[in-house]
Amino acid sequence: MIQIKKILVPTDFSETADRALTLAFGLARQHGAEVRLLHVMGTLEADAWGPLSLMPEERVLHETPRKVVTDRLARLLAEHDTEGVPADYEARFGSAVAPTIEAYAREFDFDLIVMGTHGVRGVKHLLLGSVAEEVAHTATRPVLLVRPGEGMPEVDRVLAPVDLSPHSRIAVAWAATLAAGFGAHLDLLHVVKETLPLAEYGLEYATPPVDRETLKERAEAQMAQLLEAAAVPDLASDLHLASGYPAEVIVDFAAEHDEDLVVMASHGRTGWKRFLLGSVAEKVMRAVNSLVLVVRVVPEE
Repeated sequence: MIQIKKILVPTDFSETADRALTLAFGLARQHGAEVRLLHVMGTLEADAWGPLSLMPEERVLHETPRKVVTDRLARLLAEHDTEGVPADYEARFGSAVAPTIEAYAREFDFDLIVMGTHGVRGVKHLLLGSVAEEVAHTATRPVLLVRPGEGMPEVDRVLAPVDLSPHSRIAVAWAATLAAGFGAHLDLLHVVKETLPLAEYGLEYATPPVDRETLKERAEAQMAQLLEAAAVPDLASDLHLASGYPAEVIVDFAAEHDEDLVVMASHGRTGWKRFLLGSVAEKVMRAVNSLVLVVRVVPEE
C-alpha cells in the first residue's frame, strides 16, 4: 500500500480551500499523517540600493503581510478539529503561486497535496487556467483536487481508469489505498480505443489480426494483475471494460456510477504539445464533478 505520512494543503482562504483542509484532516486520521497549511504571498518588490530601503517602513512593509497571513492561518487551524493530527502552517513569499507550492512540496518531501479548485469552465478557464490545475500538471507529488461544496466530501466509490501502460500500477496503488481508507468500492476501468495499439496488450504490431474479445480478455487479466500488485486486502472492487474515446467514456462512466473520486495518472506533457493535444487526465479533470487525484508521471527523456 501507498504510505501517506505528510499532507500539504495550499490555501487561498476560500470556502473551497477550507473544504480541502477538512478532507485533508480526514485523510490524515485514516493514514496517521501530519498536515501542513501553506499560503503563498506575492513578492514585494523594492530597490535594495535606494535610500527608502534604509527606512523603518521598508521592514514593516515586508513583516506586516506575513504577520497578517500567519495569524489567519493560525485561526484557520483553530477552527478545525485537529485532535490526533499533528498540524502546523507556513506563509511564504513567491512570485508565482504554483511553482512555489511545488518547490515547497519537494523541499519538505510531502506525500500528497490536497487543494481546492474553483471549477472555472469555458473560455475563461482556457485563458486564465487555475493554480490548482497548474500544480496538478507540474507537481512531482500526487495532487488531490477538491470541488466546491458543503462539508466533508463523502467517498463511497473510487474510479481508477487505466491505460495498461507501466504508469497504471502507481495510479491503481493510490486508488486502492484511498478506497481502503474510506471503506469505498473501487472500480477499475479500461477503455479499448477505436484504434488498437497492440503493444498495450502485450502483443507485437506484427501479430496477426486479433479480435476484440481476445484484447478484452488480455485487458481484464492485466487489470487483475494491477489490483493484485496494489496489495490492499479485502477491498471491494470490480473490473470494467468499455469502448470509445477514453476521456468521454471515463466522464460518462463516472457520472453513471456516481463515482466520488477519480484517480488518474498524467503523463506530464508541457508546452505546445500539451496545449494542442491536451491529455485524457486533463480533459477528465475539467469535466467531472467528483474529487480528482492526479498522479503525474514524468516522461523519460
